Amino acid sequence: MKILETKEKITHSSYDFPIKINWIDKEAIYGIAVPTHWHEEHEIIKIIKGKMHYKIGSEQGTLKDDDILYINGGMLHSASTLPEDECVYFCIIFDLASFMKNDIASGKILNPLINGKIKIFSRLSDYDDEQIKFILNQISNILIKKTSGNALQIHGLLFMLLGSIIQNNYYDKETDIPPTKKNILQLKKVLFKLSWMKKSGTHLY
Repeated sequence: MKILETKEKITHSSYDFPIKINWIDKEAIYGIAVPTHWHEEHEIIKIIKGKMHYKIGSEQGTLKDDDILYINGGMLHSASTLPEDECVYFCIIFDLASFMKNDIASGKILNPLINGKIKIFSRLSDYDDEQIKFILNQISNILIKKTSGNALQIHGLLFMLLGSIIQNNYYDKETDIPPTKKNILQLKKVLFKLSWMKKSGTHLY
């Protein structure tokens, strides 16, 4: 299997608004099967109810009500549910480098995550963190209400979520960067540096 053949061909976000949100409920009656794939963006899955079976790299398991899964950019992953699982969930997919483009300070803090030097723990719900659960519940409520301005609210809540993750050290220092990520790290470093230079007014000459 060639690594590039598993790269998802769907663009999840744009540089102007680098977040895509999916709410999956009606599909629950049929079950879903997401084949093994990867993408540069990071992804967060929150189970509202039911069960989902997942695999990230060599890790695999089952998610249930209120579980939270974090998928780092560049990681091979897949997921599936059966009709009897009655799984309802939402996922947030975001390009971290673009997400930080207008915030130099936050970009510096999260730069190790952008360039693959740290990897956020996948099973965030295992830590029973009230702040993280509160943030994801707020996002869930915003998605249900579908009010105007919800995209900006979710943007701010994602900042809070990443801040809580970094503050509580819910990550490992990455020593074995997956092959898919090695192929994109150099390009992302260059793009992030160029974005930082543009924002700060730094010139190459």
